[in-house]
Amino acid sequence: SGKTDNWHIKFHEIYNSTISVNYDNSALERGLIRTLPTPFNELDAIPAIPGGLQKRPDLPVSMDPNISTWGYYDMATHILVPDKKKTNVIYLKDGRRIKFQLENLYLGNPEKVKDKYEYPSPFFNFKYYITASSGSDNIKTR
Repeated sequence: SGKTDNWHIKFHEIYNSTISVNYDNSALERGLIRTLPTPFNELDAIPAIPGGLQKRPDLPVSMDPNISTWGYYDMATHILVPDKKKTNVIYLKDGRRIKFQLENLYLGNPEKVKDKYEYPSPFFNFKYYITASSGSDNIKTR
């Protein structure tokens, strides 16, 4: 079929606003992405997957700051704003985990963006950590 499984995550859709994970339907902890309400440096271990959690291989950027995912798009300013109070966890198809947090979408990783034309975009700046072994929930980075 020409299809390949040689990828882990991809950014796509308009302005690369959606993150997709290469998923495996045979296991809950393969190809899942979750948003956790914990800042990056405070998330030391991945909590158990709650019962009833639907497998979510795609995570779009939010348009609502109250339910933001890896960031939210502010419709008033047309600026992508990272949510540094949250961290995302990706369960790779090979069993490893990634924790990541959007730092910025703009060239030079500026502290604050006030105007959408002030800095070129998209230039993703992330903090991330990838576990070395399959199935490890230890993601301590401090």
